[in-house]
Amino acid sequence: MTANETMKSEPAPARQTRLTPAQWAQAKALLETGQMTKAGLARKFGISRQSMSEGMNKRGAIYGSRCHVVEEACIEGLKDDAARRAEEIVALREKQLKATELLHRLQMKAMADAVRDDRPLSSLLSEAAAISLLIKNQRLIRQQLWGLYGLRDQPATADTVEFVVSERPAASIGDRHA
Repeated sequence: MTANETMKSEPAPARQTRLTPAQWAQAKALLETGQMTKAGLARKFGISRQSMSEGMNKRGAIYGSRCHVVEEACIEGLKDDAARRAEEIVALREKQLKATELLHRLQMKAMADAVRDDRPLSSLLSEAAAISLLIKNQRLIRQQLWGLYGLRDQPATADTVEFVVSERPAASIGDRHA
């Protein structure tokens, strides 16, 4: 079936002879904001192109004369959306920093407990591994959230703790203190 046959098979809207004042107002708004042409409006409202053109001329409607109103509304909406997103990003960053601080405090407490109990720092390997896993998960979550906001992830060292405890032979430790 060709495009012409398709158009012919669809019933045309019934022709009206007159539009109501509300319909004229709607048509004028659509024309002035550039959303529809006079020909498109004629089809939409079921009147001749000539009647639509005469009616619009009589009402002083000019195609696209109020596009700036739509543009300004769009710009204001975008500004509001950008401000809201900026607030959300700041709040997200604050949450990330609090989580990092918590992980840091957990690690420092574990170290302090080990020193107080006269245990070697190498005894913290399991706690360090668990905290390292939490840090990796935090980074992954941050990257995913940053991606949702269309931001590039910042370097991991900027706001995440990286702490590694490893067991060293006594000779290696002695060399460092010498």
